[in-house]
Amino acid sequence: MRFQSKNTFVSRLFVPFALATLAAAIHWGTPIAHAEEWIDPSQSAVFNAEGWEELSDGNGIKTWGKQVPGSSIVAFRGEGILDAPIAKAAQMLADTNRKAEWIHKCAEAKNIKTFSELDRIEYNRTLAPVIMKDRDFVYHAKVWLDMPKHQVRVLFKSIETPEVPEYSHAVRGKLMESRYTLTSIDEGKRTRAMVEVHADPAGAIPKWIVNLFQKSWPRNTLLGMQQQLMKPDVQEMALVKEFFEGKIKDAPYVMSPEWLGAHPIVR
Repeated sequence: MRFQSKNTFVSRLFVPFALATLAAAIHWGTPIAHAEEWIDPSQSAVFNAEGWEELSDGNGIKTWGKQVPGSSIVAFRGEGILDAPIAKAAQMLADTNRKAEWIHKCAEAKNIKTFSELDRIEYNRTLAPVIMKDRDFVYHAKVWLDMPKHQVRVLFKSIETPEVPEYSHAVRGKLMESRYTLTSIDEGKRTRAMVEVHADPAGAIPKWIVNLFQKSWPRNTLLGMQQQLMKPDVQEMALVKEFFEGKIKDAPYVMSPEWLGAHPIVR
């Protein structure tokens, strides 16, 4: 697989619209859909398939890319270590009001609808160069807490809702499938973070340019996460902390496929 590098100036000019929204899509929620509509993100057909090609390895961060059958948009993955416990990393991802502090070019992030403490729909707008319209996204996300694997897994997808019509000042992009996987390591002192995305900023941007600027997004995102977690006012997420301390064992927090199948909730 070859990733084109036709113009490094272009790659800097076109900010990674879709991928900057990846972290902004993280929400925490109980299921609101039938089991067949939402699967455990560890079962992703796109991200679990073979074909990943290593793109970079440096400063403790690795990145990969892969062609997705039937799509001209490349999927990307990044992995790095966060010097913080998993509950603190989870709180950083869940705090909508502070996402502009570490998500590249995030101009606006807000909750559209909250179904429960751990389930919401969110809107995000990402700044574009002056000559182009901003890109915005509307998405729904869910979380799985996995005690055996010591993981927090998040899957999110774009949705259409009359509550957020398309605006004239932005082009509506699409997150086909994206996920975050946080894994507690070093006896709970640190967290391994994996970010994966398959997203289309839409509009008239040639796909080779989309793939070119999205290529660097996983590394930049992980660097932003590391810097954000150094701030003393980023706290631990109580729910996640209590779960991994064994204080929370029942649904809705343990959202396994088995639990979803036994407790389908209709919209």
